[in-house]
Amino acid sequence: MLACQDYTKAIDMWSAGCIFAELLARSPLFPGEDYIAQLRLICDKLGRPTEENLDFVSSERAKKFMLSLPMTTIKPTEQLFPGHTENFEAIDLVLKMLEFHPGHRLSTEKALEHPFLQSLHNTDDEPNANFTFSFDFEDEDLDRERIKELMWNEMKTYHPEISDSHPTSLTRRKKSKQSEDKESFGVDVTDETELPQAITKSELS
Repeated sequence: MLACQDYTKAIDMWSAGCIFAELLARSPLFPGEDYIAQLRLICDKLGRPTEENLDFVSSERAKKFMLSLPMTTIKPTEQLFPGHTENFEAIDLVLKMLEFHPGHRLSTEKALEHPFLQSLHNTDDEPNANFTFSFDFEDEDLDRERIKELMWNEMKTYHPEISDSHPTSLTRRKKSKQSEDKESFGVDVTDETELPQAITKSELS
């Protein structure tokens, strides 16, 4: 929302914090119709960040917008989470997960060590990935047919008995081959009568 280019685990902690907050409040936390409305709601409920806490924002325009908003402080917990004012550990955890500055936000490891999760925390069963995940697959230019193929491959994971190729893929490849042949010979190869007499379909194949 602030045109930041770095994607770290901190943004996932923010997402998890929003979900946790909505489970407590039983309603959307930041129900903005667009990112501007959401930023206003975030500042209204969690307090507007100071200029110092906006040092991670590389866009001067975005930073200027944030500083133009009225200075606010976090709303009382009874307004944010009615019915949970005495659940101090849950409130503390969710607010630390929703720290505006990603560098100050609670890490995954620290969240698991939080008292609220004490009954679930198990150091022997919380492995860390030993690799960096790649999002290069998102760079693929997906057309309609490619999406169909990907969906078909996903279905094959659960239904290996179905065909390797989705029903329209063979038709598409056939039409593509016909189009190439037509371009090469200047005729419609689906009609053998239009082929030059010296060339037959058997010779083309």
